[in-house]
Amino acid sequence: MKNFLHVLPAILFAALLSMNARAFNGLDAVNSASAIGHLRHSSSAPAPDSLLIAFNLLEFHTEIYTSSIECRWTISNENNCKGYEVQRAVSGLDFTTIGWVESKPQEMKVKQYHFEDKDAEQGQLYYYRLRQIDVAGHFIVSPVIAASLDDRPSMQAQTLPDSSREAKVVQYMLARPSMITIEIADSSGKLVKKFQQGLQKPGNYTFPFSTRQMNLPEGAYTLVIWCDHQQYFLSLTNEE
Repeated sequence: MKNFLHVLPAILFAALLSMNARAFNGLDAVNSASAIGHLRHSSSAPAPDSLLIAFNLLEFHTEIYTSSIECRWTISNENNCKGYEVQRAVSGLDFTTIGWVESKPQEMKVKQYHFEDKDAEQGQLYYYRLRQIDVAGHFIVSPVIAASLDDRPSMQAQTLPDSSREAKVVQYMLARPSMITIEIADSSGKLVKKFQQGLQKPGNYTFPFSTRQMNLPEGAYTLVIWCDHQQYFLSLTNEE
């Protein structure tokens, strides 16, 4: 009994060292996962069937379209890579492969890839991840990002190219009925024009911008489109 009491502190000390080592290793895994890339959507836990390892993933995000979700990612210093499996899940855990993207030529230091998921359904939240596979068959799993078709912006806007110097044309597309107001501010941020477009149905619309027709001096302007309570900004210059 005395011998057991004599060695008990050593046993407890060894157990504490083992617990600390496991906790430290787990902390390292969490920190390494959180340092990978820049995610535009929230990330989830690492996949259960593989260790999460950084593979020079600079960015991994989704673009939302009318009836599809496109995964986009950027890789730097890619070595001996064969390609990428794009995997999807609805639970965040049970992933299946939905596509394959071949690796680009090795001489490119920074590479951009994309894959469009055309089978996405409205109202469903999807989880996406990548499996980078090398020429030997080894693989590394990316962080997980989530996306839904419901994430699609209610409006998209752009400036159309125009051969005339008299006006520029702004095109905007509405995904749902929205109250639209268009404001024009000068280079100092002062509001100089305001147009109440009212409630507009889903579809494509155009708005001409001309300093001459609006009795504005030449220069740089910012066009602000209010779509319900959201703002969209476009920089415009109109030199007559």
